[in-house]
Amino acid sequence: MFSNISVIIAEDLSRKIYSFYVEDFNKIWLDWYAYESRESKRHKFVRVQYYNRLEKRNSNLLEEDVILTDDIKNAIEQKIFSSLQIKKWSERE
Repeated sequence: MFSNISVIIAEDLSRKIYSFYVEDFNKIWLDWYAYESRESKRHKFVRVQYYNRLEKRNSNLLEEDVILTDDIKNAIEQKIFSSLQIKKWSERE
């Protein structure tokens, strides 16, 4: 169904990006996380901290260093539930 869902929490000069791998509705795994910042609004974002479950060499964070708050978990739930379609069997495609 899904393969990847991302949540971006942005402020003026920084942002946190969480990407999750969705196996089933009951299995959602943190795939990668990035914290990026910039000097001013005219500059590009630069990656400061990074975690990737598959690319451990390029990560400068461990999995336990990534904090998953309830706000992030709720945002993922909302993305999954907002894409659900409830139909009758006769309406299937």
